[in-house]
Amino acid sequence: ANSMILSLNSSVIDDLITRLDITSLDMQDFSAPAVNCFVESMYSGELEGCDKSNFRDLNKMGHVFNVTWFTDRCLEFFTEQVDTLTGRCYEEVLYVVEEARFVEESLKKENFYRFIDG
Repeated sequence: ANSMILSLNSSVIDDLITRLDITSLDMQDFSAPAVNCFVESMYSGELEGCDKSNFRDLNKMGHVFNVTWFTDRCLEFFTEQVDTLTGRCYEEVLYVVEEARFVEESLKKENFYRFIDG
């Protein structure tokens, strides 16, 4: 991926490249499809290919690399998932509750459950 494009989107990546002279990153903490989606999104400026299977990794990457517009789009995806809940499908309810818990505990973003209470 072009480091200039990634740097324009992420202050963290920009610091890694310009201040620390790091030219590659180990992304093994994230799934390959999520990394590809993240990079493609940095090029297009839109969250592309986000689904339930990769949302957690994408949202985490957005926070780790401090890409505000990207985390905003992840939040939009999450709220769409909450808004489409019918309350009858256990798997769908479990998914949004688990993701809200992960965001609050792992990413230290408080009040993520407020989207479920609605």
